[in-house]
Amino acid sequence: MLGAEQLLAVVVVLGATLTCVPLARSVRPGRLAVVWAVGSALVTVEWFLHKAPYEGPAILTITATRGLTVVDLIVPPSLAISAAVLVRAFRR
Repeated sequence: MLGAEQLLAVVVVLGATLTCVPLARSVRPGRLAVVWAVGSALVTVEWFLHKAPYEGPAILTITATRGLTVVDLIVPPSLAISAAVLVRAFRR
C-alpha cells in the first residue's frame, strides 16, 4: 500500500472524528449532530475491521501475528467522541 493511500485513510477517519469534537461540546446537539456521530462511529468500526492494508510498524508486539499499531490508537478516541455526542443528544 502506498504512503498516500495510508495517509488518505487516516485523514478520513480523523476528519470524521475531529468534526464531532465541537458537537460533543455543545449542550444539546441536534439531529444533524446525531447523524454525524453515528456516521463517524460507523466509519471507525469499518476502519477497525478492515485496517490491515494500512497498518504500519507495531508499537507493541503481543504475538508473532498480533500487536498494537499506530492506527489502532485512532479507534478508542473516535468512538468516545461519537458516544459523547450521542449521550448529550439523548440526555433529558
